[in-house]
Amino acid sequence: MNIEEFNEKYKEQGGIKQLSSMRENLDTLKKISECFGVSGERARQWMIEFFEEKYDPRYKRRKKAIEAIKVLIDKYGLKKTRVLCQGTNKSYLKAAIDSFHQQKNEK
Repeated sequence: MNIEEFNEKYKEQGGIKQLSSMRENLDTLKKISECFGVSGERARQWMIEFFEEKYDPRYKRRKKAIEAIKVLIDKYGLKKTRVLCQGTNKSYLKAAIDSFHQQKNEK
């Protein structure tokens, strides 16, 4: 399937523009497959077919979360950030704190 065929078949869902947007937003394959009414396997195949890479947003999501926590630490301090991030994955919080301290020590 090429992009034109994809756009024609999935125009109601937004076509390749919607697929690209969902990929950039780091949506899960499940969410993508539900949006387009296909299996998760088919959504995975599209990522390879259209973007020439396997799609696994977990690492990018983790990195994005860690960077956001570091901003909070810088803005509010560690104590308040711990309170603000109580529901956050503890490994993300630890990684953000470690990275924040490492950057401070490098300066």
